[in-house]
Amino acid sequence: MQVYNIIVRIFCTFSEGSSGGGQYSRVPFNYNVDTFFTKSEEKLALICYNKSKLTANLFKACNVTDYMLEKCVIRDVINEKEFSNIIKDQGHYNITNARNELIKIAENTVKDYRIGAFLLECTDMPPCSFYIQKKLNLPVFDATLMVKFLQRIYGRIENED
Repeated sequence: MQVYNIIVRIFCTFSEGSSGGGQYSRVPFNYNVDTFFTKSEEKLALICYNKSKLTANLFKACNVTDYMLEKCVIRDVINEKEFSNIIKDQGHYNITNARNELIKIAENTVKDYRIGAFLLECTDMPPCSFYIQKKLNLPVFDATLMVKFLQRIYGRIENED
């Protein structure tokens, strides 16, 4: 199963975000672990701000194949009241309500598909990762986790445990 490979490929090509203009810059890293999921019917649930901005060109730039993309379910939060306040910079939002919106989307996705993991594409979503993982008992990947992962590979520091 190539879901972990998809996660790494998406995070190793940075864009201006799903709400941005789609400029890509490659990171010289491609980690291929095809055995992350043992069940071939599991899918990766990718949650972003606006799924219409996750174009074929973005996935192509990430070296995500059509086969890999078929293993993904993409959801967005563009129509969610509280989370939209964060993205649209309305000056206020309730983090508990925003977190609950993401959890609800994740729960509904698990009801509709056999999900093996979640990938939160938007950099405003990591504060919710723990709560989604706790609620659904599934792995949740986000930008902060990938930065830590890349830092541990490329930037080991002395006396690090």
